[in-house]
This record gives sequence, C-alpha cells and structure tokens, in this order.
Amino acid sequence: MSSYGSEAVLPFQVTLHTHCLTIFQEELNNAALREALDLLPSFRGDALLREVLYKLCIACLHNSAVKLHLINLGDFVLYRTEAVARASEHGKLTENWKGPYKVTTYI
Repeated sequence: MSSYGSEAVLPFQVTLHTHCLTIFQEELNNAALREALDLLPSFRGDALLREVLYKLCIACLHNSAVKLHLINLGDFVLYRTEAVARASEHGKLTENWKGPYKVTTYI
C-alpha cells in the first residue's frame, strides 16, 4: 500500500503474539476435537428430541382450536386437494377443495 509515494512493508519476522497463540497446544486441541466428534450423535439426538417435543406442543395447540364436526351418512363433504397436484394445474389459483361428495360408508 502506498502513502504519498512510499510503501509500507512489514518485515517477515514480525509475528503477533496473542493470548490464543501463546496458550495453543496442538495435542490438546486434537483431543478436544475427537471428543467433540464422539459427542456429536448425542447432540443430534437431543436436538431431534427437542424438535419432536416442539412439534407435539404445536400440534396440541392447533388441535385445541379445531372444532369437532360429526359427519353422518348422507352428508355432503369436501375433499382437500394436495399441494403438489394443485401446483401442476393452474399454480396457486387452483381450487383447494374438490367436491361435494356424499358420504356413503365409513372407513
């Protein structure tokens, strides 16, 4: 980098002695990395468990707000279409529901 026509050059021998560099020990660092790799499956298992519990709580909150509707034989119902099938037809303007269908039997 030049400043007023002169260049500033650092000598090759200049090193920065930071705290991290002075206390660094390669053997201890490698051992800590191996231990972290050994603990990785347990961390993933814990994260998976937290995710499942979170999804369960969200499902319970959602289901508490859903109202129960009894469907009898002879009633007319609508059938919700899948998002993948809807996207191939007319994009987001495709109908979300098909029907009406008449209930003839219970599964």
